[in-house]
Amino acid sequence: MTKEGRNMILKNVPRNNFGVTGMFSCLASCFNAQGEDISPVILRGLWKELFMFTFDAQKGGGAHDWTLFPDFAAAQEICSTLGYSYKYDEGLEWSKAWNIIKEAIDKNKPIITAWEPPGFHSPWFILVVGYDNDKIYLHSYKEAFHEYSVNKFREGWERGKAEQPWLYGAVIIPGEKEREVDFKEMILSSFKRAVETMNKKEVTFPSQKGRFREGTFRCGFKAYEELIGFLDKERDYSKLSIDDLKVIGGWAGCHEAGCEDNKRHSIAYYLLYISSEFKGDKRRHIERVAELYRAVETLYDSLLLIHPSVAPWGRQGYGHLPSLESEDSMLKEEAVKNFGQDMKEAAKIVRKILDNENKAIRELERIIE
Repeated sequence: MTKEGRNMILKNVPRNNFGVTGMFSCLASCFNAQGEDISPVILRGLWKELFMFTFDAQKGGGAHDWTLFPDFAAAQEICSTLGYSYKYDEGLEWSKAWNIIKEAIDKNKPIITAWEPPGFHSPWFILVVGYDNDKIYLHSYKEAFHEYSVNKFREGWERGKAEQPWLYGAVIIPGEKEREVDFKEMILSSFKRAVETMNKKEVTFPSQKGRFREGTFRCGFKAYEELIGFLDKERDYSKLSIDDLKVIGGWAGCHEAGCEDNKRHSIAYYLLYISSEFKGDKRRHIERVAELYRAVETLYDSLLLIHPSVAPWGRQGYGHLPSLESEDSMLKEEAVKNFGQDMKEAAKIVRKILDNENKAIRELERIIE
C-alpha cells in the first residue's frame, strides 16, 4: 500500500505515440507492460468504427460523432478481442474515481480515463501511471510522466463529465491475458467487419446526453451517395442566408471531414503494418487496399481545401474562398458567389473517394473469400 508522502509511479509502462485521442496508445501501453508485443496501429485497426462512414443531409449534413471518436466501448471490445479481462466503471463521482485510481496503481496496474485538459475542448484519453499526495502522473498527449496537481486534474475530469457524460466519468483497467488469439484470424475478422460495415445502408444511434445528432444515418457507400447528392444539389445560393450556407458547407467546415481524413490515414497505415503477416495473393491484395486508402486520404486533403470553410477552425484553402464570417461585405459577397462552384468541385472529389473506397472493399472481399 502507499505510504504517506511516498511517490507511487509505475516505471515499467511503455509510452506509445498518443496522437490525438490516445485511447489506442493507452491500451497498447497496458498490454505492452504485460509483455504483449502489439502496436497502437493494430489496436486502431480493430476499432469497429474505423471503416464506418455515416452521413445525414437532414441533420445539418453531417456524420454522427459515435463514428468519429473511439470511446470506452471500443476499449472493452478490444480487450475482449485480444483475450484480456478488464474492469470498467462509469458514471463515477470524482471521490470514487480517485479511490479506484489509487487502488489500481497500488496494485501495479495502469488505469485509463478521459479528461478535458486546460485549453482544450476534445475527448482526451490518458493513462494514469502514478500519484502522490498532491500530484497525478500521466502518459498523455504531452509527455510520459506528465505531472498535474490532483486538484487541477480533478477540475478537468469533472468539467468533461458535466459536458459529455457519455465519455467522461469512467475508468477502465485492462486485466490479465485469459486466452490466446489467432493473430491472422483476428485481422481477417477486421476485414470482414469492414466489408459488412461499408455495405450497410443505414445505421441507427440512440439518443444519449452529450452525444451529437442521434437517429438514423445513411451508412457506407449509401452515405457517400447521399453526400454527393447533398453537395451537387442545385440551389440559388444568392438567396440563402449566411446561416443556411453554414449548414450546407458545415460538413467540411467542422470536424467531420477532418476526422474521416484521419481515419483513412489510419486504415492505410494499419493495412501496410499487417501486410507482412501474409504471403502471396493475400499480401498483394492487402497492399493494394492500402494504396487505395492512401489515395482516399489525399482526396480528403483536397476536399478540405476546396470545400468552403465556414468555421474558425476550418482549413481555408484557395484565395478565392474568403470566410463567410468576414465583416468585409465584399469578401462575404465573393464567398457566396463562389459557393456553388466550390460545392460542385467538392462533389467531384467525393465521387473519386467513393470509387476508390469501392475498389478497396472489393479487394478486401477477395482476401476473406
